[in-house]
Amino acid sequence: KQWYQRRVRVTGPRSLNKLTYTEMVLLESLRMTPVLLRGTRWLKNPVNIGGYNIPGDCQFQYSQYVLHRNEKYWKNAREFDPERFRNGVPNVDSMTYMPFLTGPRACL
Repeated sequence: KQWYQRRVRVTGPRSLNKLTYTEMVLLESLRMTPVLLRGTRWLKNPVNIGGYNIPGDCQFQYSQYVLHRNEKYWKNAREFDPERFRNGVPNVDSMTYMPFLTGPRACL
């Protein structure tokens, strides 16, 4: 059956895990419109990212908004498609889906 043809009775917190399509919509919504548009980190050491040498002891900014629309990581990246999360977060690099921040200083 299609997701909209099924009725799920939500009786309390224990039944929230039945709302799978709702979770898919939330995950896709966060991919399309992440809470933060960019993240900032201070680099201690020099690093090469995508062929660019970035010196150490400097501020590095990156954009979740742009990353989540990158066709290299997301098929039809500009389309709203909750089905891409049918089996949870797709098996992509852990740094290609971060609607919040990631790492030890993540906001959530």
